[in-house]
Amino acid sequence: MAGKDDALRGGAGGMRLRDLLAALVRPHRAALALALALLTAQSLVVLLQPWLGGLVASRLLGSGGSLAPLLWGLFALVLAQAVLGYAQSVLLQAVSGQLVADAGARLYAHLQGLPLAWHDARRRGDVMALLLGDIRRLAGFLTGVLLPLLPLLLTFFGALVVMLRIAPGIGLAIAVLLPAVFVLLRLAGRRLRPLGHRAVQAWADQAAQAERNLSMLPVIKAFATADSEAGRYRECVETVRDLELQQRRLEGAIQPVVQVLGAAAVLLLLGLAGNQLARGDLAPGQLVTLFLYGLVLVQPVGQLSQIYGGVMTARGALQRLGAAFAAA
Repeated sequence: MAGKDDALRGGAGGMRLRDLLAALVRPHRAALALALALLTAQSLVVLLQPWLGGLVASRLLGSGGSLAPLLWGLFALVLAQAVLGYAQSVLLQAVSGQLVADAGARLYAHLQGLPLAWHDARRRGDVMALLLGDIRRLAGFLTGVLLPLLPLLLTFFGALVVMLRIAPGIGLAIAVLLPAVFVLLRLAGRRLRPLGHRAVQAWADQAAQAERNLSMLPVIKAFATADSEAGRYRECVETVRDLELQQRRLEGAIQPVVQVLGAAAVLLLLGLAGNQLARGDLAPGQLVTLFLYGLVLVQPVGQLSQIYGGVMTARGALQRLGAAFAAA
């Protein structure tokens, strides 16, 4: 355990946040690689579904041919997506739980070995926030935000490339409009980071208040100040609730707003594609394929919108953990 702590601690000046993140992840890289493979396979399955859907539409609208193989193929893709989704969900939950357990145990062992002067200079609630709050936030970021990033980008760019091949003008217009979405994400992210810091500090204040009151319970009872102390603790609880509610509202608003804007842009451009269909520049099956890939494109854009806020929240947790591991 001491060797692991030394690796995490780095030198006298501590380690870079990227190195700390790598040190925490390294014991779980095999399970994380398997989860990444499952997520990537699921993205490929998602990208194949609109292509087959377009072929079905082409045959229904007059090109002829048997539908049975295509319909069975679509069913197989839907089944594969469901199986892969379940497998990666269970695996990510297991990896997240193991990462919380391992990193929490290593952090506790490190904190236990620090001098008493370090502990005397900090409130118990701040230390508890490190052990119980920041570790879980970091694990949630790794398994819920960072790991799915590559498959999301694969789905996004795969759908965009297909749309560019079918209708270059429409695909290019969508590619030009998307940077505006990410500008909105950056503006929202500026509020999430300080809000996350305040929420963590409020949680630490609540834990410190509870620990202080429970340790001084005989004094509180002797001086009949139970009601006032209970009122102070309730104020701490209400502060935590209000800050977390603000954070959830902001995070929860990002994805639907981005999805609505993305869907509006895609549907508008697909409406323009109807003119190409009328001129004969697009076949009906191509229009259906273009529409389905447009819908596929909206989903990763909405999920990618959560990444910036997740990064801002996780960065604060990682900085606090880095400072704790750098202490000697």
